[in-house]
Amino acid sequence: MAKIYKDTRVDLRPFSPATVANIQISTSESAVRRARFSISSASNNDVPIAKDEDEFARRYLATQGSVYFRKRKTYPRTFLWRVVNDNKVLEIQCADLAKSGTEHFEFNVTLRLAFQEQILPSGVALADSEEHEVLNVFVITSSKQLHTLALRPEFFRRPGSVDENVADWCKTSLPAPLSFSYPHRLHASSPLELFISLDNGALLRLTRRAGDDGKTLTRKISAARAGLRTYIRKLTEYIY
Repeated sequence: MAKIYKDTRVDLRPFSPATVANIQISTSESAVRRARFSISSASNNDVPIAKDEDEFARRYLATQGSVYFRKRKTYPRTFLWRVVNDNKVLEIQCADLAKSGTEHFEFNVTLRLAFQEQILPSGVALADSEEHEVLNVFVITSSKQLHTLALRPEFFRRPGSVDENVADWCKTSLPAPLSFSYPHRLHASSPLELFISLDNGALLRLTRRAGDDGKTLTRKISAARAGLRTYIRKLTEYIY
């Protein structure tokens, strides 16, 4: 049998302790407080040792993750993300295997986004556009809050370039339809359009205009019931 593809191992470990940026993500209720940001200075010997297998799995093994390829075909283009530490930390790092000979910078910073609540299963989505270099990350936590993050490429090149005022590039909101339903899966078709499947069989579509910060959205709910061949659609605009 012919072997068409070649396997390449991706190292999940940070490039060095100095290239890890720990960022605390606040909820909407605590957004008025200044978010904490720090650069890890621990050595390999300072990494806490898990007491048993359960603690090791909870702290270090990913419960979900994937590799995202940006539409913009420039370095950095490939990003590896995974959810660790009891579903409360989202790690994102560049996973490109090659770069242009004219590119002199290394994008080797690992961002550790620590949320105060657990990230829901299938509650992470990434998106970008060819016109902009910003990597958009969308996260839904257990309290049904939607976090919209705009990560600039320099965040993955220099830990010091990460703004301490996280509220400028991370917006938190609670979509009104989620107050009476539970999110099942999050999908981002573009930085301006999100789809959230709900536990009642409905499909929630969230859109925003270019330049909006993620707090002004338009909702569209399509409810599909067993035995029905048509969809009932309701369109309402709201600001929350």
